[in-house]
Amino acid sequence: MVDVVFDELKMIEKTIDEINYTVDQISYYFACDLVSMTSSDLKPLKEILVMHKIIGPEDNVTLTEINEPGTDIGSICREWHFDDDITSRITKLVEQSDGYYKMWADGSIASRGNLMSICRVLQKGEEFALLEFYICD
Repeated sequence: MVDVVFDELKMIEKTIDEINYTVDQISYYFACDLVSMTSSDLKPLKEILVMHKIIGPEDNVTLTEINEPGTDIGSICREWHFDDDITSRITKLVEQSDGYYKMWADGSIASRGNLMSICRVLQKGEEFALLEFYICD
């Protein structure tokens, strides 16, 4: 991934941690990981998802391209109560990406400590980043 894109994602992650978006005792977070994968080999993505306990090891992962990335990411940012600056920064990166995907997993989703997470995959050139939006109480 262009270093600038991943560096911006990591700065957004840090900013969200510092701001501490909490509503009704639920905290909203964002995390990102660079994933060394191809669109046809999702094994590295699955390994990260299992390691972070987002899915179980028996789950199968597929990606579906999102046709309106700005609308999708804007909706997530509103649901996560992110301010306009954070929303704008994330939306800009998503809209300038070469691909933006919804992740699907079948099987039993592992949830240990997280109430919920939404994952997206961002592609820039031949590189991919996992975007995880998660909440904790």
